[in-house]
Amino acid sequence: MDVKVYESNLKKTRHEDGENLQLDVEVYESNLKKTRHEDEANLQLVAKVYKSNLKKTREEDEENLQLVVEIYESNLKKTRHEDEENLQLVAEVYEFNLEKTREDAEVYEFNLEKTREEDEENLQLVAEVDDDDEPSTMNKEFILPHSYRFNPTAIELLEHYLINKILRQLVWNSIREIDFYQCDPEQLPIREFNAIKYGREGEAYFFTREEQKYLDGSRLSRSPFSNGYWKRCGREVPIHNGNEIIGFKRRFVWEEELCFN
Repeated sequence: MDVKVYESNLKKTRHEDGENLQLDVEVYESNLKKTRHEDEANLQLVAKVYKSNLKKTREEDEENLQLVVEIYESNLKKTRHEDEENLQLVAEVYEFNLEKTREDAEVYEFNLEKTREEDEENLQLVAEVDDDDEPSTMNKEFILPHSYRFNPTAIELLEHYLINKILRQLVWNSIREIDFYQCDPEQLPIREFNAIKYGREGEAYFFTREEQKYLDGSRLSRSPFSNGYWKRCGREVPIHNGNEIIGFKRRFVWEEELCFN
């Protein structure tokens, strides 16, 4: 009895398994067919989207390329215009500088000619000096060329001016002889030396005779025209020409005297 029931259940189970297997196959085939259809539809959609995007990208690229070409042509035109303006400006500046150079050359030639005339006058003036007269007392002054300044060294002052002054052979009379020790700083004729014409501002050169009268070792006699005197300051500084001492430098300061009533 049990064997028959078992065989009956086994047969029934096999039949059910066969039906289930058949059903699974049918479902699988149905799903596979559906999946293939969906894949083909998605592939078709992807292809359409790709073609659409490709077309759109090509149109955008063509538009961008056209825009780039237009910008390039605009910039090229602008650059050419600026180059033409700059070239015109350079040409105008060159012509201006050339004209200015010509004017400067004319001024230089004029000044050169004027300097030559002044040099000829000075040479003529020196040639006309009488050998019997003292050149340092000439009425006419020796005119310096433009841009020249009187800036002698200590050796030149001694050998070319002081010695020639003593020997009455000084050609240039612009260095005056004054009584230095009888003048206070305000009375010194510095302006008469014409610093702008001969030397630097506030600088002058004069001849004077040495004052021998001292009240003490360094103090000179007081000027009768002012309340003060020149006082020697420091020690004498020798002036050398090679190994030879040709003179000395002395420094003086002005001392004011107090007046009491």
